Amino acid sequence: HHRPRLTATAGLPSGSREAARMNRSSTPAMPAVAFHLSVKPISRTNGKSAVAKAAYLTGEKFRDERTGKLHDYTRRGGVEAVLHAQVKDAPDWSRDIAQAWNTVEAVENRKNSTTAKAIDGLAFPHELTAEERLRVLVDWTREQLGRRGYLWTAAIHEPDKAGDARNHHAHVMWSERPLTPDGFAANKALAAVNRAAGKEQLAAMRERWAALTGRMLERKGLPLEA
Repeated sequence: HHRPRLTATAGLPSGSREAARMNRSSTPAMPAVAFHLSVKPISRTNGKSAVAKAAYLTGEKFRDERTGKLHDYTRRGGVEAVLHAQVKDAPDWSRDIAQAWNTVEAVENRKNSTTAKAIDGLAFPHELTAEERLRVLVDWTREQLGRRGYLWTAAIHEPDKAGDARNHHAHVMWSERPLTPDGFAANKALAAVNRAAGKEQLAAMRERWAALTGRMLERKGLPLEA
């Protein structure tokens, strides 16, 4: 099947968003907003690869040029939408997901490098439609990642076949170095190297996810659970 795909600058002009599939969920009386959100490093120390992670998020087949390993997730299915964005005037290579994350792997050249950060299982209220989920994710990534200058890739995954049928969720990954028109910055962002700054960024991410999902529910006329 076709899934919507968005590749744009961090400004994300509204006209560039493709229409999402219009699957609708049931509407119970008291929806809740999920606050669970944790950031995990993609680190070579743990045998992780940013290219492999990007392939999993997008359901694509990417080769990690550093290791030569092919990461193929084309058979897994269940990817509802894919977003990929970078700062305005970013290098052309950054618009290609595989090339972008292979470049990240090349820039972070230490054996124990943390190449990126990721959030897995970012939950949507199950009352939202596919289009509403996409709008929330676009707004959140633009605010929390695009405005900070990161390169990022995100995807909305459908519920696992063996799990809760209401569990649409997002996966998001971003570079630790801001991206400039000349390539990645020489230094990592403060939130990547300073514990206090990292906690502050995480708190802002949690707050905005709750606010954006809550606002979408309110627009639908649904009361929020305390």
